[in-house]
Amino acid sequence: MREYNVILKEGIDYDGFWNDIESDTDGGNLYIPNRKVEFTNERPASLRQCWYLLTDEEAEQLKLDERVFDVEIPPEKRDDLKMVLRAVQRGDFTKTTADAGAYLNWGMNRCNFNFNNYGAGTETTSSYEYCLTGNGIDVVIQDSGLEVNHPEFQDEFGVSRVQQINWYTESGISGTQSVNHYRDYDGHGTHVASTIAGKYFGWAKKARVHSQKLAGLEGTGDSGTGISATDAFDAIKLWHRNKPIDPKTGAKRPTVVNMSWGYIHYFSSLSSLTYRGTTYTNTTATVAANRASNYGFIQNYDGTYYYANSRISSTDTDIDEMVAEGIHVIISAGNYGFKIDLIGGDDYNNSVITSGGNGGTYFYHRGSSPYSTNAIKVGNVDSTVYDSLTDQKATSSETGPGVDIYAPGTNIMGACSTTNAFTDEPYWANGSFRQMNISGTSMASPQVAGVSALILEMNPKLTPSDLKSYLQNTSNSDLYINLNNNDWTNRRNLWGGASRFLYNRFAKSQTSKISGEIELKGGIEFKVV
Repeated sequence: MREYNVILKEGIDYDGFWNDIESDTDGGNLYIPNRKVEFTNERPASLRQCWYLLTDEEAEQLKLDERVFDVEIPPEKRDDLKMVLRAVQRGDFTKTTADAGAYLNWGMNRCNFNFNNYGAGTETTSSYEYCLTGNGIDVVIQDSGLEVNHPEFQDEFGVSRVQQINWYTESGISGTQSVNHYRDYDGHGTHVASTIAGKYFGWAKKARVHSQKLAGLEGTGDSGTGISATDAFDAIKLWHRNKPIDPKTGAKRPTVVNMSWGYIHYFSSLSSLTYRGTTYTNTTATVAANRASNYGFIQNYDGTYYYANSRISSTDTDIDEMVAEGIHVIISAGNYGFKIDLIGGDDYNNSVITSGGNGGTYFYHRGSSPYSTNAIKVGNVDSTVYDSLTDQKATSSETGPGVDIYAPGTNIMGACSTTNAFTDEPYWANGSFRQMNISGTSMASPQVAGVSALILEMNPKLTPSDLKSYLQNTSNSDLYINLNNNDWTNRRNLWGGASRFLYNRFAKSQTSKISGEIELKGGIEFKVV
């Protein structure tokens, strides 16, 4: 026997199912094991999930119960998954050291003014006018950690806005947090946080910042200091659930969670595949690599394994539950240009079956992993290397109907941690203040998270659905792509996704203070005080 996460469908009698599976008999249900099944992780923050000790045969049988959504080995217990951060670009920065001190996050300017003022990557006068600061908003950076003492996260008095939470103690779940939980040996999390809430590079310059360093994302030499994704999700749910109601707003202090990471599924063999009824057999390594690439499997740089996008039911369910709690979740879509998903969703008549120990049915890629209908999934726009009239989806960015909005994510300047893993990236130091430039959907999603914090400052009662609708309804539709072309060789198209470009029209200050009520597109009213 081994640990399985049993995930139930929404709206069923949860207590009734748990009583059935933990009773001494199956109660006449053919799919429930005829014994008392022991749980190993009760998942107190989740109504729908619990870890049980099951045989592989029992797990497969339990999937047939009409109340069960999925039964899977928890992600942290699997050896065929990798957690990856969403940064891809190395060393493409066109500025000089002399420019670095005045160089800002150009994406803020682009979204603030609603036109491409970057040009061919030579713009030097980036500026951002703002009247909103994200005051009263909690931002959680689920990432590689955070350099908490970086000047980017200090207020006007030099006091850090980073609140160092012990997630186990705060949430009441069992576990011990490493003393090095906030250290950022990679540098990715510090950069992401600065786009969301940095006083120099960020949108929400007065938001309260929290770090959740995840196990698997710590960086070289720092393994074991992060917490598991399962514990992290449960801790956020319970922490937010226990927040008091603010008597001034009549709502809890809003929580925005940024996830600039995801899972990939990898495997070592691919002997043949069947695509739309035709079986292809690979006879040489070259043919195998080409065949895999043509049908959505990516071969790693040295050819030792393939990988593809992976849907993880427990992770997707955790995100759904976070959203149901009123938590605003922003997810980077990814940078691999995947064409298929390993599980879930519509197959679009594009099912792929592999052999060689990796059999299964795969599905047309929807555009994000992790995935949640109610979360906000973000792709990457590149305005920095084209003429002043075009904005294009970055070549590497995931796309498809699962991507909700696109935002600037190429050549984004942000804070750099002292222990920075991006050793081939240029960075500049001004005393203890370090900054660097990197690219990816990891850099795009914090643009959306930062703008979300500003919107929630105006109206903290907004539901995640309201926020998502507002962002989509106020976005632009001017990406340079062929919306009707689903040819996978055209890496600039959106593969059925919507052309939505982030536009924060309320960040630019018209006067020193805005008052009164402003009616936004979609019929949502915000009061700015």
